[in-house]
Order: sequence, then C-alpha cells, then structure tokens
Amino acid sequence: MLLNEIFELWNKVNINLIQLYLEDVYNNCENLYLEFNINSKVTDGNKKIIFKEVTRLSLGQKVVAMLDFILAYSEFTNDNRPLLIDQPEDNLDSRYIYNNLVQILRDVKNKRQIIIATHNATIVTNAMSDLVILMESDGEHGWVEQSGYPSDDKIKKHIVNYLEGGKESFEHKVKIYKRVIDINKL
Repeated sequence: MLLNEIFELWNKVNINLIQLYLEDVYNNCENLYLEFNINSKVTDGNKKIIFKEVTRLSLGQKVVAMLDFILAYSEFTNDNRPLLIDQPEDNLDSRYIYNNLVQILRDVKNKRQIIIATHNATIVTNAMSDLVILMESDGEHGWVEQSGYPSDDKIKKHIVNYLEGGKESFEHKVKIYKRVIDINKL
C-alpha cells in the first residue's frame, strides 16, 4: 500500500508532494504495521492468501514470517555471509519442519554457509547437514563433545542419544510406527 502510493505520486512527478508524504510517513511510522501471508508455505493444499498483522500471528507463524523475511531480504541484498540460526524449529510443527524448513535450509546452504543450533533430529538428518557438532555443557561452560559427518556411525549414535531421546526411545518410536509405515507400503 505504501509503495503503491509512493509510485502514484512519483508518476505525477511532484517531488514536493513526495517529500511531504515521506515526512508524514516518517513522523507517523509508529502507525505502520507488517502483514504476512500465513499460507505462503501451506502443505495441506490450501492456497488461499490470508494476510495477518505480525502482532496477531501465532508464535509458529512469527517464526516462519521472520525466517521468510530474513532469507528474502538476504537474497534481495545479495547477502551471502554465513547465517547463524538458533533453534529454527521452535514453535513449528513436525510436518512443517520436514515439508518446508528442511527444503528451505537445503536451498539456502547452496548459496551461503548455515550454522544451526538445533535439538531437532529431522533438521539434522534431512537438511543434508555437512557437519554435525555435538555440544555439551556443565551449566557454566560449553564444549565440543563430538563432531563429524552425519554418515559417521558415531555421529548417528549421538543423534539417536541426544535428539531422539536415546536408543530405547527411538526403538519404541520405530515399534509404534512400524505397523503404520508397513501398511502404507502395501
């Protein structure tokens, strides 16, 4: 809306009006708000465009909106510096993480280095990680416990132990889901 009004004024080539308009916008900038299309990455086939003011978004929608904004702005400005993201999975459902976030991370890592701090096995195992660094902490200090390639068995064991809740927890998940997964293969 703001951009359209500026272009309308520009087409009339009245620089004084543009200057007055921009001064008014600047002086009243607390009245401006951001809107995001909450269905920009919908995975259930719903393509309807629904804009919501950022203050009315759920926490998960805010995470998606901010990630979209940061990545779009980086692309627009050709900013290819390393990107550090802390727990991008927070407030996102597992389906969105697998169907969207993982693919976004795969695409972006082809353009720039991404360093992610995560507690989510789906991100580590599906986003085509080049290196996994397992960190430990005593509450005051942190250190690298293990690092290596995701295909390394030592790293896989750490992924199961730390991100899947341990071997027993992972085996329990496999046991619970095995029948459903096998039925879907038929």
